[in-house]
Amino acid sequence: MPRILAGLLAITAAWLVLACVSSAEFSVGEPTIVLQAGEIDVRIRDVTIRAELALTPAERSQGLSDRERLAPDAGMLFVYDAETTPSFTMRRMRFPLDFIWISAGRRVVDLTQDVPPPAAPGQEVDGLRPASAVQYVLEVNAGLVEEAGISVGDEVSFSPDALPGDTP
Repeated sequence: MPRILAGLLAITAAWLVLACVSSAEFSVGEPTIVLQAGEIDVRIRDVTIRAELALTPAERSQGLSDRERLAPDAGMLFVYDAETTPSFTMRRMRFPLDFIWISAGRRVVDLTQDVPPPAAPGQEVDGLRPASAVQYVLEVNAGLVEEAGISVGDEVSFSPDALPGDTP
């Protein structure tokens, strides 16, 4: 009987460890928010966007392509190792986007609004880039920038604060 109890405790402990590895939990006031692996909350002004992370070249290349829609409070945060001037291409997009270009110092440095999807399958919207170097790019539904009053110079915060690859 003691061996069975010890085995059950070991299985329960392993399950709890796996549950903690697959999501990160943190509090932002009330209630507790649970982020899935690969997500982060991005806050600009009074708006919080639940953003999927695009960290690798493959994830950044795929972006939001082939999706039918994006939830109103959702987005995708493209993260680069250092400041760069990336060029974005919208291919296989099905809805319009706003681009929020963010510096390494976590300030909005440029905005590109209401970018429509390609007019026809197989076409692209090419050459979308910021006016200056950025380390982060946040794609959100078109109209959010105007609706939220987001402007160049706004401070940006992430929660949890550390991103994969950040150095202490």
